[in-house]
Formats: sequence, structure tokens, C-alpha cells
Amino acid sequence: MHRNISILLLFTLLSQWLFTTPVLAQTTAPTAAASAATSISSVSNASDQSIAFKEYELQLTDYTLANGLRVILAEDHSAPVVAVDTWFRVGGADDPPQRSGFAHLFEHMMFEGSAHVANGQWDKLLEAIGASNNAYTQNDKTAFWDVVPANQLPRILWMESDRMASLAVTDENFQPQRQVVIQEYNQRVANSPFGEANLRLFTQPLQGYAPYELPVIGNVDDLNAATLKEVQDFHTEYYRPNNATLVIVGDIDVAQTQALIQAYYGDIPAGPPVVQTLDRYPYPTAFPATTVDEITGCQVGTTETLVDAKVKIPRYAISVAGPPRGAPDFYALKLLTDILSSGDSSRFQQDIVRQGLAAAAFVGLNDYKGASVLYAAAYANQGDKVEDMRKLLDDEFARVRNGDVTAAELARVQQQQLISTITGFRGSVRETAEWLQDATLTFGDPHSIGQELALYQAVTLNDIRRVAQTYLCARPMNVQITQPEGEQTLATYPGELVQPLDVAAATGIGPATETISESVIAALPTDVVTRTAVPAALGELQTNLPPFKTFKLDNGLNVIFVEQHETPTVHLDLFVGGSNAAAPAD
Repeated sequence: MHRNISILLLFTLLSQWLFTTPVLAQTTAPTAAASAATSISSVSNASDQSIAFKEYELQLTDYTLANGLRVILAEDHSAPVVAVDTWFRVGGADDPPQRSGFAHLFEHMMFEGSAHVANGQWDKLLEAIGASNNAYTQNDKTAFWDVVPANQLPRILWMESDRMASLAVTDENFQPQRQVVIQEYNQRVANSPFGEANLRLFTQPLQGYAPYELPVIGNVDDLNAATLKEVQDFHTEYYRPNNATLVIVGDIDVAQTQALIQAYYGDIPAGPPVVQTLDRYPYPTAFPATTVDEITGCQVGTTETLVDAKVKIPRYAISVAGPPRGAPDFYALKLLTDILSSGDSSRFQQDIVRQGLAAAAFVGLNDYKGASVLYAAAYANQGDKVEDMRKLLDDEFARVRNGDVTAAELARVQQQQLISTITGFRGSVRETAEWLQDATLTFGDPHSIGQELALYQAVTLNDIRRVAQTYLCARPMNVQITQPEGEQTLATYPGELVQPLDVAAATGIGPATETISESVIAALPTDVVTRTAVPAALGELQTNLPPFKTFKLDNGLNVIFVEQHETPTVHLDLFVGGSNAAAPAD
């Protein structure tokens, strides 16, 4: 039977516009019911020239307001949107003793209203203009991001500055959000298969090291015991402009944006000088071992068995305290984990999963500002024993410790790191903002992305073997077995690994590095600066679609070609008309 088939082939060197512009997607893409679609992304290097990160960097404006707020601006006119990213230098590492989860609590509290934005209005004010937003908490930061139409920059700066200046930390807001956080804990940890096991897996290597020994999500008993006064004191200490960085990336005019920032943030008072928890606790140079493994001869830290009736198959997992970002070992260890577990060609995938030896297996490296955690796990197939999973991991680790990694494997993951850095950094305005924030938080310099990438490219095979021997044998490996039934044995607390240093707070806020005059602020468009009402937009939104070419091949294939150069990749979408809608009724 003859069937009319419509095919759309799309090439693009950056698909940001195609993903963020509904009009284009609706015009060109058949509906899901009437088409089948295939997407492929690959590296573009047709001229056989090396790819350099510096070719994709953006020019930055980096300065500090008089109240200590650090500001980083980057113009990116590829789409008429702006990302506004605010990071407070406070996370799970800064939770008070016996009050884990405070930073996570404030991730929720920040949406509960401020002096001029009522409780319940935050999402409504942004949804009305087609904007998106969210927040998250990690060990070293609490992040709040917004992506708005470019002409609505005044609105989001008004909202963000209002909650920085006047968050309503009241009992009426605190009590409901405490329950929300506890419910989140119950959902993600207490009532989730492997929930408690995962929480312990990632914190066990750093027990005894105060900044990272407790989970960011918090402890139910700690949250229930918290008082409003404790919550208010925590807010006063950390959620101030001198403990925050504001990054704005997108379709902006830098001078105009600086004026808006000065108008909205300039009069927010600085808080007390902050001593970061990591400054008080040096990273341990040694971690306790309890025994030497009789089979591998490697150091063992703790061994525990968890019983979780919600799991169907047993899991064997290990975790090890790793090096902090910035240390040369970190970059070699990260590439080693990629060789073992990143992508279909990785060793775990080829040697374990594809061979049917385990239901799943993975290895990864969680990085924090002052530490990292190496972890690995193998999930048994039905009927297999957890001891079999241990042997699978032991065998793979022994191979890399013995120098079995090839130059081709190292080159593959180094190239992956290069491309993922570029595509991640320029994937969207929000991703760009996040990368700049991460570099600034970790190293104090938004330009350090390229410098860190160079550390990955400098890793050698000898480095890979050295870190394999160090972190997969010489440093104590914490073993965790999770099974649906049996006897549970938990690891004991090792005691404090380091004593806190007596670090004095800074004496005050440094001088502003750039001053915006009142005349510049006065020159802003009418009604874009206001404290008590939603500010006006910056004129009409300009939505110019990227240029594209259309043509048809002799065989009838319709082609749309979009040329853009924000990332060194080619993205191909193939749409075939018919799909389920064209299938015979029987």
C-alpha cells in the first residue's frame, strides 16, 4: 500500500533556539501522534582543527557592590532571554550542630514571601510572563535561578532583591515549610528503595569531618527540634549580599543592567562578616582503616549491611573519601570514573552490564568545594549473590590499578570532557550562569573554567594508574551491602578527624569595585525601578528567529538547515510522517 511519508531533516550547530521557541517547533515539527522522530548529536570538526574552549568563552563584567554583593554579567544574544542566578555561599556544610537541613529549609523558605511580594505570588508573577524558576541546595551553596524574557529583567530583579532584603522569616512561614522538608525526606529517603542506603553511601567516607558528614536534606529529629529563633539567626548570618553572588547571562545591555542592579540591590545592607565552615576545618590528610581486605590486600574503612524491604535485589557498593576540586588527583580520578562508567563504551557497561553479569553497575565522583566522594555499586540479577557483585567490582578495580587503561580510553574521556564542558557552558543561558557560579564559588574566579579544563587535558596514563592505586586500594574503602532481608549492622562513628581552627571573621566589606552613578540610574526607562509594585518591562520583546535555509533533495527529502556556532556540535532531527496514526487498525 502506498503511503505518503513526510520527512524533516534538521541540522543545527546549537539547538537552543529550536528548544526555546515554541512557534518554530509548532511550525516545523509533526505531532507526536503522526510522526516518528530520531535525534542525533555529534561533534563537528569538519576542518580537522582542534577545538579550544577559549573560542566559546563570553566576555564577562565582574564587579562588587558596596554591600559586598559580587556581580558577574555576560552578554549572549542568541535568544531573547535572560538567566538570573543567585547563589548564597551556604549549604549543608554550614548547618549548625544538631540542626542539619537548615540550608535546605531556607531553599523552601525563600519562596514564602517578602515585603512586597506576597506569599504564594512568586510563581504566579513569573508564570504570567512565561518565565521559569527553581532552587536547589548542595553542600556548599544554595542556588536560586530564573530564566525570563529579556525585557522582563526589571521584574525579576525586583523580586530577587526583595526577598534578599526582606524575607518573611515568620512562624507562619516556618512551620509549613518545616513539614514540607520532612515530607520530602520521607518521600526521597525513608520511603524510597535504597533511599537510606544512598544517603549513607555518600556521607560515610566523610564521617568525622564536620562540613560533609551530614546529609544536605537534613535529619527529621533535627528539623523537629528547631526553633524559630534558631532559623532567624541562621538567616541573619548567611542570607545577605556580602555572602552572595549574582550572575546574569543573556540578551542584556551591560550598562543598563548595571544600573538596574544598583537600583534594586545597592541599598540592601550587608550582614555580619561570614566565616565559611570550610575555612575552619582543614581537609583530613588521613582516614581511618579498620582492616585489610584478605582478597585484594586493600584498606577497608567501614563495613555495614542495610536491610531494606523496599528493594527487590541486593546491591554491593563502596565509597571512598576523594580529593577536593583543584587538586591534581581530582581530575585524574574523575577521568578514571568516566573510563569505568561513562557511556556505552565504558568498562562497566561493556564488561558487566552488557554481559548480563549484573542488573546495573556504575561508578561516580561527587565533588564538593572542599572534598569529593568516589562511589561505585553493582546490583545483582535475580538469584545472584551479593558476593558476585563484589567480585565484579574488585576485578575491574584491579585491572585499572595494574595499569590496564589504554591511551585510546584516556583520549576518549578527555575529549568527552572538553566537549561536555563547552556544550554545558553554552548549552543555554541558565547553564552558562551555573558554570560561572560554580567556578566563582570553587576558585573565586569565573574564568577558571578553562584553567580547570586544562588540568583534565594534562592527565597522563601514569596519573590514572596512580589515583587508581591510591583511591581504590591505599585509601580506606567503605563497604555497604543493601539487601531486602537479613540482619542489619551499621558502621560506628569514627570520632572527629580534625579539630576546628580559630578563624577570625573578616573585619568588614571590601571596597566596591565599580560605582554606578545616580544619573545613570535616573536615565533608565520610566517605571522600571520601583519597590512597591511590579516594575514595567524594558519595551517590547524582540524575537528574531535565527536564519535558516530550506531545500528538497531529489528523493523528496525536505531539509531545514540552521547554522549557529555557539557550540562545536551538530544536532540532527529526523521526523518521519505516519507512526502510530498510520498503522493499520488491526
